[in-house]
Amino acid sequence: MSQHAIKGSNKVSNDNAIIISNKIMKLLKDELSINSCVLGSTGKKKSNQYSGDIDIAIEYELTDEHINNLKNVINNNLTVDSEHIIPFTLNQGLKILSFGYYYTPNLFNEYDLVQVDLMFSNDLEYSKFMYHSPNYIKNESNFKGLYRTNLLCQIASCIPTGIPEIKDENDNVTDFWKYTLTFDRGLKLTHKTYKGKTKLLKNPVTVKEDNKFITSDINEIIKIVLGDNATIEDTNSFETLINYIFSDKFKYSSILQNIYFDFIKDSRHTDIKQKLNEYIFNVLINSFKDKNFIYEQLIEMILTLN
Repeated sequence: MSQHAIKGSNKVSNDNAIIISNKIMKLLKDELSINSCVLGSTGKKKSNQYSGDIDIAIEYELTDEHINNLKNVINNNLTVDSEHIIPFTLNQGLKILSFGYYYTPNLFNEYDLVQVDLMFSNDLEYSKFMYHSPNYIKNESNFKGLYRTNLLCQIASCIPTGIPEIKDENDNVTDFWKYTLTFDRGLKLTHKTYKGKTKLLKNPVTVKEDNKFITSDINEIIKIVLGDNATIEDTNSFETLINYIFSDKFKYSSILQNIYFDFIKDSRHTDIKQKLNEYIFNVLINSFKDKNFIYEQLIEMILTLN
């Protein structure tokens, strides 16, 4: 998940990713009593498919002492020889300790290096939900889990909160609330303001002290973000989410344009925007046959942006 944190690391096959992740998780359990689980697509790809790294969530608090514990256990048990020193990188903001794992892809290869991301978590089930990947062995999706989760977060940020905007005497919006679906803490209400020291800001900033935690319960989050008719199966992939929000089950059809526009302009989607658009467009064409004008507007927007 922490892309390119370990210099010189390479892709890893699905079969090797399973072997490596199981070995690391057993080591952490045996040596430090840490519960853990794999995240993302590890174990969900075909044998001839590869992953850029291996993501493992660990139920462990991020402290200096725990970082040292992890490094000691990894160095003492996974170092192959004096010529292959295990590299580490800590991303404090993302709460990820990355390290390089040396292994031989098969009996006739020299050592290769794969990046392993240990992601600190206080709720493994929530981490599995947020870093979920569809099962590619079962052909559940043509897109990475990243796009599914980004879309889910975007939907959350666009749905109404029920809290009125605050405006100044010139009818300019100065403050508003939005839902924020975080990767580690659950769903929260975020207070945003345009107020600067002397004038309104171009872009809103977060008033962190006003943020309100809602829930980290997965089923509650799904009901709040997608509605009472939604199930966890509707969040399995980018495709299932798109199919859901363009169905009669999703009650916020008036904000579909906002969801689409904010999602598609995300810089993380640039390289695959055309493919994402093609899928959305095909769903829209089918939905438009018996839906209202909102779908026509969205189709026009997609064609204009492309």
